[in-house]
Formats: sequence, structure tokens, C-alpha cells
Amino acid sequence: MAAEQKNLPAGWAKMRLKEVTHLRNEKIEPRGTDAKPYLSLEHIESGTNRIVNYGSSKEVKSTKSIFYSGDVLYGKLRPYLNKVCQPEVDGVCSTDILVFAPSPAIDSGFLLRFLSREETVEYANMHSKGINLPRLSANQLGEMEIDLPPLSE
Repeated sequence: MAAEQKNLPAGWAKMRLKEVTHLRNEKIEPRGTDAKPYLSLEHIESGTNRIVNYGSSKEVKSTKSIFYSGDVLYGKLRPYLNKVCQPEVDGVCSTDILVFAPSPAIDSGFLLRFLSREETVEYANMHSKGINLPRLSANQLGEMEIDLPPLSE
């Protein structure tokens, strides 16, 4: 990787996504808990990073993932739809959404933009498994290389 580092601006580093991010793996059974905002892929607008609305955790029955305000959410089902967002509330989401917790190694806003790039969509499409409902695994996404600027930038 040393040769590849030479092509980067001073202070930048070429890393794998898994080296600079942390996935939350907290799960919840929504039944019997207080109502929380709920996000599924249908609540995230394709290609815009916009959350169009929230559901309620009271409306869902199966195990869901927990997210917190400021986390970056990435839709791993049909990744060509480019469903990435950063909610400003705590809540629960579909397990077809990867939840990236804030990391001291990468700015969350930068991560949001990185995951939304056309190059990331192309990578995800190339590495997805499945015909009708292609999914990108968290492990495969974690292998993606990222040119990481210093946090001050």
C-alpha cells in the first residue's frame, strides 16, 4: 500500500472501511417496548440522503437494529438504490440497514458522503449476492478502500 499512499495528498491515508468505522450490532424486539421512531428502506429516499418519514416501532413485529442520532445508516438490500441517511433521532431500523456508529477516525458527514458516492454504489453492485433481492454483506463493504483525509479537513 505504500506505493498507493504516494498518490494521495499529504496527510491522507488509504484504508479499508472496516479499519475506520464501527458497526452497531444492538438489536431489539420492538413488541412490549415503548414506541420509537422506525426506519425501513421505504422511509429513505433513493440517492438523496433524505428521510421522507418515520414509522413506529409498535407497527413492526420482528427483531430490529437500534440506531442513535448521528449514526450513519446504509441500506444493504438492493444497494443500487443508494439509500443512505443520518437520522437526528434515536430509533430502530430494519436489519437490512447497516448502522455505523460515530468513529474518532472518520467524520460522520464524510462517511455519509462516501457511502453515497456513485463509486460506492458501483462497488456494492459488483459485490452483492442474490438475484431478485441482492444484498451487500457488512464484511464485503468493510473491505472497500477509502482515501481518508485528516480529520481537520
